[in-house]
Amino acid sequence: LEALDLSCNMFISSNTNICLLNSRLESLVLVYNRLHGPVLSFHCDNLQMLDLSLNSMTGSLPEDICSRLPKLQHLILWGNNLEGRIPPTIGDCSELVTLHLTPPGFNIYLTPNHTSHWCIDISFNSFTGTIPTEFCATQNLYWLNLAHNLLTGAIPSTMGNLKNIEWLDLSQNQLESQIPGSLADLTFLKYFNISHNRLLGGIPQAGQLPVFPASSYEGNPGLCGIPLAECQ
Repeated sequence: LEALDLSCNMFISSNTNICLLNSRLESLVLVYNRLHGPVLSFHCDNLQMLDLSLNSMTGSLPEDICSRLPKLQHLILWGNNLEGRIPPTIGDCSELVTLHLTPPGFNIYLTPNHTSHWCIDISFNSFTGTIPTEFCATQNLYWLNLAHNLLTGAIPSTMGNLKNIEWLDLSQNQLESQIPGSLADLTFLKYFNISHNRLLGGIPQAGQLPVFPASSYEGNPGLCGIPLAECQ
């Protein structure tokens, strides 16, 4: 047995270690059941596809997700109730191709071994904590969407290292402090949104940052400077 699909039933437990029954299992699909509890409570050496979408999974993603599922290529978890900090070890899953944690229509496609452009979209969850600085060390990241979570702390200054980033959305969180000047070094940005946070100070008047519309910055009462009102 290499593929098992038990979708659209009423299974309620998430702790059955199905991988122990067959170490050759490569695909496990349990969409639209009533599974609850943590996302992963098992090891599966050959699993490449894990789809637990449209269930009632709670808690955070485990820090050791890559060691539990070393060959994981597709992780699909949208339609659950995930929370907690974003594990920076996601970047260690070298085989990951698809990461889908958001509502329908929001997909993530990662290139194996991170040798080409890839993206991270974990918007519309309840993740807390700060933005993992590990995300900022990925030179080939071109899409980063962390919108609509509960992230706190400052925007990492090392985010200016994402030289190839084209889409950056940090809106609808609880980020604070000033906008790091290093973001002016992001010269390939086509979409930028940090609205509805707790940011303050002047918007850096360099690079592309003053070019984006006011809607990219609104909802931060402490922000000023073009395209918002002039700083006093």
